[in-house]
Amino acid sequence: MVKKSKKSRRPKPLADLRRLVKDGVETRFFRRGPWVEHWINAMLEPPLDKPGVVSDRLRALLSGPDPVNGVQSRHPSMDETELFYDLMCNLKIPVTAHFVEALDKLLWAAHCYTTQSRWPEKLSFEGIIYSHRDYGYADSWPYNANVIDAGDIVEAVFMASAFSMDIGYTEEAWEHLQDGLGLGWGEPDDSARMASCAQLLAGGQRIREWCAGGGMHGEPLDEWSYSEHWLYKSKHPVGKQRFNEFVAALDNQSEWVKAVITATKDHLWVSHRDLSSGEVYTIIFEQTKPDWNVPDQGESSFGASVGDEPPVG
Repeated sequence: MVKKSKKSRRPKPLADLRRLVKDGVETRFFRRGPWVEHWINAMLEPPLDKPGVVSDRLRALLSGPDPVNGVQSRHPSMDETELFYDLMCNLKIPVTAHFVEALDKLLWAAHCYTTQSRWPEKLSFEGIIYSHRDYGYADSWPYNANVIDAGDIVEAVFMASAFSMDIGYTEEAWEHLQDGLGLGWGEPDDSARMASCAQLLAGGQRIREWCAGGGMHGEPLDEWSYSEHWLYKSKHPVGKQRFNEFVAALDNQSEWVKAVITATKDHLWVSHRDLSSGEVYTIIFEQTKPDWNVPDQGESSFGASVGDEPPVG
């Protein structure tokens, strides 16, 4: 019988202890800094015309240890999966043409990472989509008719774009869509109406398909295929009439909202595709926005406002 050797109880060498302390210090220093903002900038730095460039940069940042566009990547002591989730669940996308236009590329890069990861069984996009489910609740009170919440609008584009790409969609996003059209609870403000328009622009064709009975991939899905918050294929579709009610519910409010609603109606009437995040940004923040001589607040993030517009009416 071979005796098993006992594990040594000798204290770890001083070099190992120093390494552990150093790793802990570097991790804490990294975590306390604005690393999410830096990583977003590194991934979305121009040019972005090369296919897969955002995916390549995301993988390089998560693999480490070499910098990406001058930004520190993952230190070997940090958990790769944990960093990925923290990044995607705490996105701060500046409300500018460049960053919102790149949102589609960022979403697809993250989706590809979850499906092609070395540990696919540990990764799911459900938690990421779910973390963005509650846009609109935090800033709904008190109502300020002079402020448009640009962050809510970009969150709506995020959710609808994910649905259009067959990545995911939640019950909460579905409820926000109806609330913003005045078909849910309470009277929507202009931000909620514009967020619903953003959903219809970025994912209206996908939403129309779901209303008619289409699943996430156009196939019947078991209700346990997704989490309880997932908008899976309904056994009793709400029907095309419900989508027609969405279009009919689009109403005129302020000058800006009126222009966005008109553009949304025109898109749903003549187009058979969902718009990219960049195209939605152009419609809402460039083509339809009145000239109020408001200073550009281009560094606003999810939940921020484009404010001090003149009162409605």
